[in-house]
Amino acid sequence: MADDTLNILHVSDTHSALDKVEQLKEWLKKRNQRVDLVLLSGDIANMPMDFDLPLEDIDKYTKDMEKMINSIASIQPNMYYIPGNHDPISSFTKETCLLPVATPTTLPYNVDKKFVYIAPSLCVAGFGGSLPAFLRNGDKFWNSFPYKTVEEYDDALKGVTDGLFNQGSVLQPDDVLIFMTHSGPNDSGTTLETRDVTSPVISGSDKLLYALKSPKAQQHCILNIHGHTHASCGKTMIGNITVSNPGSLKENGRFAIYELYKDPWKLSATSYHTLPLK
Repeated sequence: MADDTLNILHVSDTHSALDKVEQLKEWLKKRNQRVDLVLLSGDIANMPMDFDLPLEDIDKYTKDMEKMINSIASIQPNMYYIPGNHDPISSFTKETCLLPVATPTTLPYNVDKKFVYIAPSLCVAGFGGSLPAFLRNGDKFWNSFPYKTVEEYDDALKGVTDGLFNQGSVLQPDDVLIFMTHSGPNDSGTTLETRDVTSPVISGSDKLLYALKSPKAQQHCILNIHGHTHASCGKTMIGNITVSNPGSLKENGRFAIYELYKDPWKLSATSYHTLPLK
């Protein structure tokens, strides 16, 4: 990290595609791209969303997840991640509320339901997993994990957003927040799956949208980064907050790079990239 800037590589939905990570390393090296921090927003492995998966299969996907994390961390070990709906249940924090400020002793570090400082006055909080997705007529289109219903997801999310944006918040007056979630907010182009324009899929969270609109979020949060909705790469704004989905590294070869500068921390540049087809 330079004295006044921070380059963040954002990768999501790798789904155990180690070959894509190797291609990403080549892309970064060829362009001499500086990376100070890596954020990985879930679906690291490619586990089926099966609550009754045999233990030996869960162990396999746990090892797949560890391989992927280690591979991406070889780009830059200063890395924080959350699990997605295709990652093992063991990667999710069991507590139902935001934990006190965490001090990682080793990196990479899982920030699911955690709050950490990554630089002076710059922090990351995380919330992994997904909620079900629906068609406009109300029919369920995607299942979810580890939350089986919208209500389960909302209850767990509330514990985190209350800890961030309500009375008794862990945020200090000068703190600037990056909120990393796997599913993004509803009413955002980054969560509306429109590959079939006649039947779009709504994959975002109303509760997350509501939380991001709160005064405390608008004051402190500069980025809500997420994944989950593979084809809806790009960004939008919710008030002062940039919402960003890099797309899927596995499916589309996509990723994002954010440049922040400080005093106070602000987002100065956002770029989206696609690996060349091989």
